[in-house]
Amino acid sequence: MSQLEFFRRLLEEATDKSVPLLEKLKFLAVFADNLDEFFMVRVSGLKEMLEIENLGPMPGELTPAEQLQVIRQRVLPLVEEHTRCLREEVLPGLKKAGVVIAPYDSLSKSEKRRLAEYFKKNVFLILTPQLSIRHTLSLHVQP
Repeated sequence: MSQLEFFRRLLEEATDKSVPLLEKLKFLAVFADNLDEFFMVRVSGLKEMLEIENLGPMPGELTPAEQLQVIRQRVLPLVEEHTRCLREEVLPGLKKAGVVIAPYDSLSKSEKRRLAEYFKKNVFLILTPQLSIRHTLSLHVQP
């Protein structure tokens, strides 16, 4: 439950009117990333515990089913606020600043080509560190 409290504080930062737009976006991204990991690790572990027969809680703790219910009650409003902040504050603010998140299909052939070049030069190598290392080494090694 302490993780959910941390997520709530991240969301508070994202919805704070004094926080700059790109900082809001960062807080929203960190919130989403952390919540995703929370579900992959913690919630999936609790779901696995539901299948174990005769598994009782430790003294003073909630059962896995009770924990899942509390998580649901706390997470749903957080996700709703995250979505509201993104749709009603951040995306319109970005659009006003000239930054538009557009569907790939709406791009022209020229824009798609430039995007593919940018991806190849700047993103692909970061996403694939092993290829990046080999590419870098191949640039420096003389045959």
